[in-house]
Amino acid sequence: MRPRRYYQRTGKKITINGSDIAGYDKSKLDNFRVEFNKSEFNLATYKRGLAYVEEQLVFYKKDEVMFCDQIVVLKRDALFKDSEINALNIQIEKLKKEKESNQIKIDNFENASKSLDKLTGSQISDNNRNGVGYNVVPPPHTGFFAPQTIDLSNSGLKEFQQPEFEGYGLKGK
Repeated sequence: MRPRRYYQRTGKKITINGSDIAGYDKSKLDNFRVEFNKSEFNLATYKRGLAYVEEQLVFYKKDEVMFCDQIVVLKRDALFKDSEINALNIQIEKLKKEKESNQIKIDNFENASKSLDKLTGSQISDNNRNGVGYNVVPPPHTGFFAPQTIDLSNSGLKEFQQPEFEGYGLKGK
């Protein structure tokens, strides 16, 4: 109990070694009050800072949840795009194989064409080697075939009409 209170309650003063009276120093009390006020100020500042930090923590936790959701969406999108890339890579590989097989076919056709050119070249006489296949002027008539005749049977003239068939017997005139 403090000496002043003790004195107020009991009316007796506290003595130390019979001669000194116990009491309190006001300057020390003022120092204690200043220190107490400082500690109260520090406590209030600490509580304010703590409240601010807690608010920020709530804000960051909300952001964390939102960012986690966004990360999940981005991972899903990345997986989807990876699957699309894989599908396109498979399609590219398929097209490369098709191109290779087409190139082999083209090479085979070119080889066959060269072989045919050699074969036809060996079969053409030396006189006809110029303008192989098409001549500007048609070759002269060799006379192996009869010239074409003009068909006037449909012209309606009596002299060009075919006689009617009457039978295999003698002619009656």
